[in-house]
Amino acid sequence: MFEGMPDPKSADSLMAALTAHDDDTVRAACAVNLARFTDDPRVVDALIVALGDPAADVRRCAAQSLAECRGKLDGAASEEAEACLTVALRDPHIEVREQARAALDALGLGPPAD
Repeated sequence: MFEGMPDPKSADSLMAALTAHDDDTVRAACAVNLARFTDDPRVVDALIVALGDPAADVRRCAAQSLAECRGKLDGAASEEAEACLTVALRDPHIEVREQARAALDALGLGPPAD
C-alpha cells in the first residue's frame, strides 16, 4: 500500500485522491481502482479529467479504466470521453496513446485505427 493511499472500497476517497494527491503513483493506483465504480457517472467524469493529469502513468491508467465503461456512458459523457481520448491519441507517451486507442475501441468510439 502506498503512503496516503485512500480506501480502495470508496469511490469518493479514490476520486478525491485522484485529483489532489501529490504522488502520481497514488493517483495512478486510484485511476485503476476506480474501474470498479464505472456505474457512477461522477467516476467517469473524474477519469475523463484525469486524462489531463501531468503524469503519463495517471493518464494511461485513466484511459484503461475508461475502457471499462462500455455500455455505461450516456450521450454527453460518451461525447466527452471520445473527445478526450481522441486528444490522448496525440499524447507524447506511447503507452498513453496505446491505451487511449484501446479504450476508444472498447467503447466503440473514435476514428478508426490506422
